[in-house]
Amino acid sequence: LGTFTLRVVQPVYADGSLVGYVELGKEIEDVLQAITPHSGTQLAVVIRKEYLTRRTWEEGMGMLGREADWDQLSQGAVSYTSQGHLPDAFVAWTDQVSEDNPGKDETYQEIATDGKDWLVSASPLRDASDKQVGDLLILQDITDDKADFARLLLLGGTGGSVLLMLLLG
Repeated sequence: LGTFTLRVVQPVYADGSLVGYVELGKEIEDVLQAITPHSGTQLAVVIRKEYLTRRTWEEGMGMLGREADWDQLSQGAVSYTSQGHLPDAFVAWTDQVSEDNPGKDETYQEIATDGKDWLVSASPLRDASDKQVGDLLILQDITDDKADFARLLLLGGTGGSVLLMLLLG
């Protein structure tokens, strides 16, 4: 389906002979939905297209009720996003990360769009053989944090100047 699944497989034996396997799986999207992110945090999962079959992926996304835009990214396909779709402002960066930084542990970028400042990070998703098959994107709205920091600098600078003037008389 083009989703990323956490799996465990256990062999089953009867009278010393292997008779089958029990497999349990949990979609990573279920885990991500269960996480209560901070206000302003968005999550997305991008799977590299080389590990997907377009038709199967599109059918899977349809079955899950998700947007299936194969052409949105050149290197990957968005299999999950907490906000329904990956905003266009992050598409070019996501493609660049996928193309320029394969195997890198984590990549960060600050992106300003629509009057907001975002800190975007990509963490590799690896399969059982440790092969990177995609990325987990974390998009954090840092607009208020940046404004608070700017106010702090302004107040600190103003307060420091007033204190210096009082001390120097």
